[in-house]
Amino acid sequence: MTDRIAISGNAIDLSSRVIVRTVVAGSPATNEEHVIATTFAVDAAAALAKTTVILAWAAFTVGTSGTAARLRVRQTDVNGSVVADSGATTAGVSATALMTLDCAGADASPATPAIWCMTLQITGGAAVSTVSAVQLLCLFI
Repeated sequence: MTDRIAISGNAIDLSSRVIVRTVVAGSPATNEEHVIATTFAVDAAAALAKTTVILAWAAFTVGTSGTAARLRVRQTDVNGSVVADSGATTAGVSATALMTLDCAGADASPATPAIWCMTLQITGGAAVSTVSAVQLLCLFI
């Protein structure tokens, strides 16, 4: 019987194909869509094989009068193309409620240099909603 080929991940450096951001960049003041995390600029042409898989997660406390929450990932800034969207979530949304939302998507045509930002919108928000934690993960595959 022939021995199987074994490959160990110990010697493979995939760090150039992974971006993880956990720094909170801000919190939505009212009901506008607000950037809560962002990646650094990446030369997507050099790192990109076919697409970028994007996973986003955020924890936040809903501000006064909030009725729905929506988490998105966009290219470049708050006006960029949407690549991931949680949809408007109403379950459990109320003032002072601690919530988490997540969304996932894929970006097959990022801008160069590539930058992604995670945004949060609290519909009906009349006061600041406080973002306490974020994780934005981009995998180049």
